[in-house]
Amino acid sequence: MQSWCRSLVVSFLLAAPLTAQAPTYLHSGSLMNASSGKPIAAEAKAFSSEKRASSVNGCPSFDGLLNSTNSAEGSGKFTLRVASSTSSYTAVYCLPGYYSRVYYGLDNSKDATPVEPDPVILLPSQQVARQEGIDPVDAAYLAIRRSLSSVESNLYYLSNADEGSYYKALDSFSSDEKQALMILRANGAKTLPTRLPRPK
Repeated sequence: MQSWCRSLVVSFLLAAPLTAQAPTYLHSGSLMNASSGKPIAAEAKAFSSEKRASSVNGCPSFDGLLNSTNSAEGSGKFTLRVASSTSSYTAVYCLPGYYSRVYYGLDNSKDATPVEPDPVILLPSQQVARQEGIDPVDAAYLAIRRSLSSVESNLYYLSNADEGSYYKALDSFSSDEKQALMILRANGAKTLPTRLPRPK
């Protein structure tokens, strides 16, 4: 009788489901040099907290490390893995010789969604810029011009894709924001690549 009971208990334990772990959500993106637009191999980390813990070699760290990875050499591509039980996360991007970057409150409600923004751009330090044969001011200009070109091109596309909805949506912005968006959209109608070099 006791042997039969023991067998029954063992069978029950073997058949009982294991406690399921929360699935992991994937968030992919790419890292690039803000000035040149070329991909870079840098470190990407995800934290569960916005509470700053420390900083090592200029790279900030926060409480609750969730994942740490490096972007691929040659493509700059990376994927952060965050447990689905975490509603949002803090992303940190670092590379020696570049200014680090932090994003707070990134959404983790869905799997297989890109990081925001994508691509992530990192500005080279003045020392690295000079080592690459470019003046730091020129490096900053190119980074600004490249970022503006992307915004201008996107706004021009959106205004042409659904013109009616685009201009109605502009009414949701303040007058100053709307004026700035109108200027950027107008610039997007021009040929952008020819405007990247810094004027002398």
